[in-house]
Amino acid sequence: MIEVHQHTGIVLLISEMVHYGKAEEVIRKRNEVLLKAFLEHQDRFKWKVPKAQELTNVVLFNSPKSEKDISGG
Repeated sequence: MIEVHQHTGIVLLISEMVHYGKAEEVIRKRNEVLLKAFLEHQDRFKWKVPKAQELTNVVLFNSPKSEKDISGG
């Protein structure tokens, strides 16, 4: 069995989705589902259309504490 592990740093996507460029499609589909849910039950969303989180450009695991740590100097 393949273990599926979602990371909050990559907006609850699995690494494969991000690595192979599928993330934007998944986020688009999430937004479609959220919009449909909103249109059917606006009162549950405080009358505001929900949006799926967007993927950031950089995700760091064990991010460096300083510029010195990045350059290795």
